[in-house]
Amino acid sequence: MKIIYDVLSLRLLKKIDEEFGKGISKHNWSSSHLVWEPELLDGIVGTCLISNLSENLSQLIWKEIKPHTPPCRKISVSYQCWLPTSGIAIHNDSSYEWAATIYLNEKWPLNSGGWFLWNDTLTGDEWRAIPPIRNMMVINDKQEKHWVTSIAATPPDMRYSIQIWCFD
Repeated sequence: MKIIYDVLSLRLLKKIDEEFGKGISKHNWSSSHLVWEPELLDGIVGTCLISNLSENLSQLIWKEIKPHTPPCRKISVSYQCWLPTSGIAIHNDSSYEWAATIYLNEKWPLNSGGWFLWNDTLTGDEWRAIPPIRNMMVINDKQEKHWVTSIAATPPDMRYSIQIWCFD
């Protein structure tokens, strides 16, 4: 895994916040329980909502993250709104060249769940964990096993992120 802090410019973060804020009730949302493979939902009760970003915003994000990512010909970018008790089971993103997540919440309480855990291939069986931090990007470029712990039943807000997948 690669972890990059302050990956997006403050200007772009503001545009993302504006598009998300204005469009949250207008976006076409899907549910993790409708589109994710069943093994990704193993032990998960809650739902993660998913919506595509505008093409313009997707391209602006791609332009800013490209220096930090492996080569890629085609990407897919989406918002993810993690509702209470949502999460994702252990997986490795093997159907993609690489995948990345950018965290959007201004502050995320440590007790609210939603931590990113991964099996560090450099250390063998050691698992690492990191809480969501605004404007941090995690890139899975080695198809390492990872998961997101369930969001607490009563978090102060939903957990928001942007997900990027590379198809080559």
